[in-house]
Amino acid sequence: MVTVAAACLFLAGTGSLSAADDPLPEDQIAIQSCLEGVRDYNASSQDDPASRDECIGTVADPCLEEPQGQATAGMVGCYAREIAVWDGLLNSHYAALKDGLETPAFDALRETQRKWIAYRDANCAWPRIFFEGGTIASPIGSSCINQATARRANELADYLDWMQN
Repeated sequence: MVTVAAACLFLAGTGSLSAADDPLPEDQIAIQSCLEGVRDYNASSQDDPASRDECIGTVADPCLEEPQGQATAGMVGCYAREIAVWDGLLNSHYAALKDGLETPAFDALRETQRKWIAYRDANCAWPRIFFEGGTIASPIGSSCINQATARRANELADYLDWMQN
């Protein structure tokens, strides 16, 4: 939920997301289906492997095409929906790694995760400074959080795969 809380910094005042919001079931299904498609493709193909990162935007991109996704608050809301899913996956992968790693390895992961969160938060806050609080800052910051959270969730999923194989 740390990612969701950080996203709320960008969503303040929009009413689009609170730290207590859970991902919508249809959003979870969409991203999970995409991730399963990547896994199935990689299991059956001799071509270059697909990346889980290809699933970034599965929820937000179609939402942004809808009329409500055209306004600033709607854009931020679209990203918030997807952030909630990736944040849940990230937390799930982190918990599974915690259960499967020896103490020194998990301690290193925990420290890395703390540093990654600090980096992500600082990096994704930069648009507010650059755009001097203009309306585009919130959607760009929210997109940044979405992409960073998704990529980190996918990195942790890779480690889980390696740990289990």
